[in-house]
Amino acid sequence: MYWKPVYYALEGFFDELWLCNAQHVKNVPGRKTDLSDAEWLADVAAHGLVRPSFVPPPEIRELRELTRYRKTQVDARGREIQRLEKTLQDAGIKLTSVASVVWGVSSRKIIEALIAGERNPAVLADLAVGKLRPKTAQLEEALDGRFGNHHAPTPHPKNQGKPRSAPGVPLHRA
Repeated sequence: MYWKPVYYALEGFFDELWLCNAQHVKNVPGRKTDLSDAEWLADVAAHGLVRPSFVPPPEIRELRELTRYRKTQVDARGREIQRLEKTLQDAGIKLTSVASVVWGVSSRKIIEALIAGERNPAVLADLAVGKLRPKTAQLEEALDGRFGNHHAPTPHPKNQGKPRSAPGVPLHRA
């Protein structure tokens, strides 16, 4: 990672720029002092004793960076959904036993109602839409749990990334 800023700064100034792995150079016999490193490395490279590492062109580097960023975002979303499922299970809400996904339209409406303070399973089950609508009796049974006020800050999308405290406890004392 330390090589990137230097390599990128020099990239436009030379027709050919080599990035060599220090581990490969270390295996080549010769003296390696701070004063003669550059001269020695140039001589070793001229004799073909080291090979450059692959550095992809800028377009490929940008694509790789975007792909890695997308993967971290997808992974973070998955972790948040798992955390939400764990919170619901902890509260005795078995929403995933009826709904296939916890972050579907019906599930989100039910979760938002739980956060807003609604605890009646019949009212919560009536929020179901689409394929979940015919399963209101199963939903009522699955939504009969102990979702308390202390569960509410955890799954709320607006609270992601913000510090949380227990209800009634100031944040600086939590």
